[in-house]
Amino acid sequence: MFSIILPKLFKTSIKKTPIIKPNNRINPIKTEFNSTKELFNYAKKRCIDALNSPSPYEHALILDTKKNKIIAEYLGDYKGCFIEDLNILEIDRKNTTIVHGHPENYPISITDINTLINSGINKVIAFNTKGEFSLVAKQQKLTPEYLKYFKKMENETDVERMEHNDFYKSYLDYNLRTHIPLMGLRYVSNYTFLK
Repeated sequence: MFSIILPKLFKTSIKKTPIIKPNNRINPIKTEFNSTKELFNYAKKRCIDALNSPSPYEHALILDTKKNKIIAEYLGDYKGCFIEDLNILEIDRKNTTIVHGHPENYPISITDINTLINSGINKVIAFNTKGEFSLVAKQQKLTPEYLKYFKKMENETDVERMEHNDFYKSYLDYNLRTHIPLMGLRYVSNYTFLK
């Protein structure tokens, strides 16, 4: 799971702090692509290669799906990847997707959903080591009670209290499918352990 650093969670006005370049931000190998498919295939490969490296780590990319380009790229570790400058990047939030890997093969995390809600971006995609994906995306305006459902889901799927196994992953997936639509979001996953 990756996370961004926000000064005030669940607030609509976010004070932008000037950050020049976080330690984990890297220069992308390639930035411009001929199609959205080519862009996503490249991002997916970068994430999966990081997950299957000798020392697995989380890799994250911010994509502009309208211009078919990579806005920024980040290196994390086995536990996550911090994107500290999302709120100061000049991006078209309606066409921005964050793509990243989950070393422990979890579906979209609570942190990922929190980032989607608070940053204004359009979609977050997580890949596992096999290249399967789960995603959460905005499909309409957030419902007035989205915070209530988010808190309920957060409490029901407390990562710190549950073992990291397929039962937990399935339980998280169940909660995502149950609560996400009530929040005005869309959740999709093709992880095989969920079938």
